[in-house]
Amino acid sequence: MKKSIVLFFSVLLLSVCTEKDTPETEKATDEDIGIPVYFFSFETDRDTTGWQGTLSPDQFEWRDDAPYGARVLRLSGGCIMPTAYFTDQFQCSSGFYRLGGWLKVAWGSGISVNLNRVSSSYYPDLHISSQDTCWRYCISDTAVWIEQGEPIILELHAGGYVSTGGLFDGIGIYKVEE
Repeated sequence: MKKSIVLFFSVLLLSVCTEKDTPETEKATDEDIGIPVYFFSFETDRDTTGWQGTLSPDQFEWRDDAPYGARVLRLSGGCIMPTAYFTDQFQCSSGFYRLGGWLKVAWGSGISVNLNRVSSSYYPDLHISSQDTCWRYCISDTAVWIEQGEPIILELHAGGYVSTGGLFDGIGIYKVEE
């Protein structure tokens, strides 16, 4: 029974991510998903300003195993609560947006990124995830309308019910061309 539950959630996680077979050193272009309006490369400590969670930014770990750039954010956890999250009043113009980013499982079961509108009854509004131990650029399958000034929460999850460590890089919110 336990194995069937784990298999079910594994298939579910794999089905919600559009993974591009992109070479490790190639960065997705704006034509792939849209114009970046929020972007976290984690190259400098400034990229974690405003982040909170079960780990505070002074507890974040850095690795030099980056698909591009010099470093990536490494998080580990085993809780269904976000390992780290960023909250903001959406500063960009109203429109349709997608979520994208580089993900790599260091150990354990899987990692994910969620984008939520505080006013939404859906959870999450946008989602990407990976269970791969090699770098994958993931793009949300859908786009969601976000109003200018609407409160948003960007969440990074490492683990869930199973303790997991993961690497995150180039996490972005992209405006879809209309």
